Amino acid sequence: MTMDEAVDFLGCSKRTLYRYVKDGRLSYTEKNGGKWFKRKDLAPILTNIIDNKEKHRPDTSDEPSKSKKKELIADTDLLQRILKATKPKPILNGTGKEVLMATTKYLKDIGFIDNTTKEPILRYSIAVQMKEVYLELATEFQVKFYFDLVKQFQSEIQHYEKELGLTPAALAKIKPMEKEDVDVDPMEALLNG
Repeated sequence: MTMDEAVDFLGCSKRTLYRYVKDGRLSYTEKNGGKWFKRKDLAPILTNIIDNKEKHRPDTSDEPSKSKKKELIADTDLLQRILKATKPKPILNGTGKEVLMATTKYLKDIGFIDNTTKEPILRYSIAVQMKEVYLELATEFQVKFYFDLVKQFQSEIQHYEKELGLTPAALAKIKPMEKEDVDVDPMEALLNG
């Protein structure tokens, strides 16, 4: 996350975020001239912010007022952000799953699946999906950096095609999976070979 995204995520000011970094409670990496934060590092700080709000909330009466209801809703929103931040994201998107399943099926059909490790198949699938993602970004925004990433992933794709023995003729034989087959967990299918 960028600094602005981290500030929005935590619901605090940039000054507070800088204080967390200075105190050593939060780390960041510098990338592309900016500070980048990991969601998993921000989640404990967000939990602490919620706890502090609960401790310092003044109770004026037993019945919650409209402003208290609003604060409770805000706390629910913070909780949703925590859950979203700590939920692991899948490695493969639809394209990656489809490539993984189709490649695994093809290698299994020709009897080559037993002669290879599962890692090149997964890396091949990730490279294909990332090339597609950055190609869309490159054509939409016309940024040289994205075109460079497309070239990088294309060279990775070619490397894994050679390693897996996927010639142009073999690639032509690999058909997209049927809709019912795509619903299968791709990592499970890869492990089961």
